[in-house]
Amino acid sequence: MVTVESLGGSGEEARNCFYVSSGGTRFLLDCGVLREISAVGRVYPLITKEIASSIDAVFLSHAHEDHSAALPYLYELGYRGPVFCHPETIVLVKSFMRKWVSYVKDKGGILPFDENNIDLLNFCPLELGVNEISGVKVLAGRSAHMLGSLWYHFDFNSTTLLYTGDTCFDSLLLKADEMPACDILITDAVYAARSIDQKQQYENILASVNTTVSKNGTVLLPVPSNGRGIDLFFYLLEQKVPLIVDKSILKSSYTLRDKVSWIYESSLWDAKGSFVEAQDGASDNLEGYAILCPDGMMTSPISAQYFGKIKNDSRNKIIITGYVAAGSLGKMISDPEYRRKEGIKLMVESIAIKVHLDQDDIKSLIQKTNPSTVMLFHANTEDCRAISAWIENRNIRLVCAVSQPLSF
Repeated sequence: MVTVESLGGSGEEARNCFYVSSGGTRFLLDCGVLREISAVGRVYPLITKEIASSIDAVFLSHAHEDHSAALPYLYELGYRGPVFCHPETIVLVKSFMRKWVSYVKDKGGILPFDENNIDLLNFCPLELGVNEISGVKVLAGRSAHMLGSLWYHFDFNSTTLLYTGDTCFDSLLLKADEMPACDILITDAVYAARSIDQKQQYENILASVNTTVSKNGTVLLPVPSNGRGIDLFFYLLEQKVPLIVDKSILKSSYTLRDKVSWIYESSLWDAKGSFVEAQDGASDNLEGYAILCPDGMMTSPISAQYFGKIKNDSRNKIIITGYVAAGSLGKMISDPEYRRKEGIKLMVESIAIKVHLDQDDIKSLIQKTNPSTVMLFHANTEDCRAISAWIENRNIRLVCAVSQPLSF
């Protein structure tokens, strides 16, 4: 018998964490946080000391905080076992966990763990392909969300489980591996309530940027240093947009360009546009540029600096390209009423670039993998309802709630 329980992430946007048991084997899939410290009681997964002591292994899909930053808390609760992930994730993940620690401290929050736990975690490299862990066959494939991101397929003899992690079928640069059939599908569902034409979204961003910079305005594009930040950098570079680019995005971009097993051959890698490498601190000479800076929610000091320099000019614009958490600067300025009260003159647009699955992707994945049960994560309950009828009409059991154990 296989039992699956969501300890976070189902019916909500983050703190992704799933407890899987079969016979005497118990795994944890991801261990993330909800990046809103104001969400009292919902920041960390519902892990107990009993769960922590029972786990044989953790499988980490990728480095982002909403999948990784509760691992030091798991250690605090007594877990000392392996955390399996791709070697590229091992390189990146500690910086993301420390970013979470800094965010909590900056907001005056309290960490439920010793931050030194980050260096005590036992990360173990897991390569692409078939692995055997605790007597279970585990297939790992590329999910095209960021460098090192994986999906996992577990074969528990009579029952198979597929965990997509964060997956993108429309990356300009990153390859995604085909996912096999499964009995249980735990799937990324960020855009479950909508369908997104990725090509059109890039064209919309380009048109918006060109309109602004042609009038000597400034466009601020707060983006993750990995994933869509890299895609946008090379796309806008190829389109000859005048760019100012943060050092962290440049470093990630050129690192990815050398990882030939992870990327498509693309003319984007040879883009000949020009750009200015941002120096420490926000420059004063910003007119007529699009600025790529970390991070997507505008929680970084540099994004706040850029915002402070451009907010009082109606020629200027910020384009939000992904999810922004409640309480973040990106979320606050997306509200027209907030901008009015604060006297902010610039415009704010939201043009989503997909680094997750949308409704059409989820339907396609279900048709290809043919599961009997689907568990949605990374989507609130309302968004889950947008696709629930389509799933249930196929006689598939649907789960989109935390702490609802399922047995097979």
